[in-house]
Order: sequence, then C-alpha cells, then structure tokens
Amino acid sequence: MEENRNIIFDEKKETIHIRVPKHEIDLLRSKCKQNGVDSYAPIIRSLIFRFNRNLINFM
Repeated sequence: MEENRNIIFDEKKETIHIRVPKHEIDLLRSKCKQNGVDSYAPIIRSLIFRFNRNLINFM
C-alpha cells in the first residue's frame, strides 16, 4: 500500500505529491527516531532539493 504525502516548500509555497510505499515510510520514521530527528519531512525535502539540483546541473 502506498501513501500520498504532501510537502510544502516555504520558499515557493509549492506543494508536490510523492508516492512512497508504506514500509518505506515506516522505515524512514524509525531511522529518524533512532537518530533524534523529530520528523522525516526535512530529510525528504533535502533529497528532493538534491535531486532538483542534480537535474538542473544535468540539463
């Protein structure tokens, strides 16, 4: 089962939708808790920003 997650970027106020399998969300939550991170949203934002930078550099 996949869950839709909404992430709002403060800089542009854009909402994107991503599909992540439920077990991946649970794994990410547990890793965040183990490392003292309150929420997994900053990690996902960081990954998306990194992907976008790489995509722009590629183009």
